[in-house]
Amino acid sequence: MSSNRLRSPLRYRLPLTLLSAGLLLGCAPTQAQIQAVSAQALATQAPAAQALASQPPLPRGEVQLVPVHQSAEQFQHDLAPHTGQMEWWYLSSSLPESGLALHWALFKVELFGAPLYLSHVAVTDLKTDRIKFTETLNQAGAGVRFPPLSVTQDGNTLTQVADGFTLKTPDLDLRLKPLKAAVRHPASGTPASGQLEYQSVTRMNLAGTVSGQTVDGLGWFDHQWGDQLPGQSAFWDWMGLQLSDGSDLMLYRVRDASGTVLQTYGTRVAPDGQPSTLNGLTMEPLRRWQSAQGREYPLDWKLGAADLNLNVTAPRNEQELVSRTTGVTYWEGPLLASGTVGGQAVTASGMGEFLSVPPPKTPER
Repeated sequence: MSSNRLRSPLRYRLPLTLLSAGLLLGCAPTQAQIQAVSAQALATQAPAAQALASQPPLPRGEVQLVPVHQSAEQFQHDLAPHTGQMEWWYLSSSLPESGLALHWALFKVELFGAPLYLSHVAVTDLKTDRIKFTETLNQAGAGVRFPPLSVTQDGNTLTQVADGFTLKTPDLDLRLKPLKAAVRHPASGTPASGQLEYQSVTRMNLAGTVSGQTVDGLGWFDHQWGDQLPGQSAFWDWMGLQLSDGSDLMLYRVRDASGTVLQTYGTRVAPDGQPSTLNGLTMEPLRRWQSAQGREYPLDWKLGAADLNLNVTAPRNEQELVSRTTGVTYWEGPLLASGTVGGQAVTASGMGEFLSVPPPKTPER
């Protein structure tokens, strides 16, 4: 397998603590805010920090360039928390028949020698045309335990069980059973933007309740870790699509702060779980939507690759999430698609996550 090397990790750069604090606390945090959050993290996360010290270090050196099917042992090894600047565990689901979509994420960020945790939960109800977004910064009791994996923060808990995962939040009570083996994608990003190692379970049976409503559909699980700072060193357009032919697509573009596309990549996971790179992938935005904050997001797309042509659309525009805990604003919501794969007609549903480069500030007079 060909490989390259990760270079110049952000955790060794001089402005690291300033970037971390700005990311977690929003724009221009005061020294008192930084000291208060740091003290709480150090006081409440000492056991978690000790546990993390024994976990696998952030991979350096060999970086895979093609997607690989993960054995149970490989999946378990990568599922563990890693030492490094940024890490998250993420679950999303688009449920067109129920008119619902959701995503949950727990972020772990290294701050002044201790892990700091942040949780996001968003539930979209297409029937009422509403979205509920909840985020948590409370560090009391927050942490990651492994093995088996258990990540928890203030009523949000993802727990690894014998046949998959359970996810419980005030709005979600879900059971998740993998229908395919995990996939390890190539690292996203470039040495200049920072890079994230990336594993997924692209198709899971999801059952339980969302905001009290019984659901049964498909879920998507992601785990990423590395030295890339979202909204600082990198911006992206990401899609996770589950197709009617039983295959799944993971697609993204990584951009720098100027909007220049640094990387376009896609993995197709076949119905039997075997992953392959989407050669010649193009992701062409067709329609852009501007939020009340002035940020633009591409919500309709034309996707092309060898033997693949899809048109993607967002059924709801108003999916911008303004995070006060991370200082990162992003669009996350359901997507629908149709087109052909291998000459056969397909439909698809899934989720998209788009980070917009902030609009230029108006000069003060």
